[in-house]
Amino acid sequence: ATTTQPVPSATPTGDDEARVVSEPTYTLALPPGWRQVDPPASASFAAEASDGTGEATLWIERDPALGFAAFERRSVARLRDLAGSAEVADRAPGPAAEQTVVRLTAGAPGERRYEVTLRAAGPHRYFLSTVLEPDASPVAREGVTLIQGSFLPSRE
Repeated sequence: ATTTQPVPSATPTGDDEARVVSEPTYTLALPPGWRQVDPPASASFAAEASDGTGEATLWIERDPALGFAAFERRSVARLRDLAGSAEVADRAPGPAAEQTVVRLTAGAPGERRYEVTLRAAGPHRYFLSTVLEPDASPVAREGVTLIQGSFLPSRE
C-alpha cells in the first residue's frame, strides 16, 4: 500500500536564517530566501526560491515490500520521463538500504537541472527532487545544496 504524509510546517526563525522542517518521517532545512508552497498531488513537501529559479519537492512512499534496487530503477525511469534523461551521479552504499544514498541527475548545460536524492527508512522510500533553472540565482543554488545536505529521513 502506498500512502503520503501530511503537509508540514516550518519552525520560524529570523528571515536570514534557515528554518527547520521537522516531521515524524523526515527533517530538512528550509533555506533563507525560500518559502514552503503547497506540494503537488501525492507529495509531502514543496518549497521554492523566492525568485522562482529553484524548487524542491519530496515524495514519501510507504511500501515495506519495495526493495531499494527496485525503488532506484523506478526512480531513474520516473526522472527520465520527467526530464528526458537520467543518470546515477553518486551512490553511497551502506550495509543496509537505510544507510544507502543514491543521487540522480538530469539536464544538459543551459537546461533545467534536476537532482534527486533517494533514501529509505523503515517502510518509507524517499524521492527528494530539486530543480534549478539555467539562470538560477545564488540563493536558489545555495538553497538546493542546503536542502539536499540537510535532508534526513527517520523511522516512524
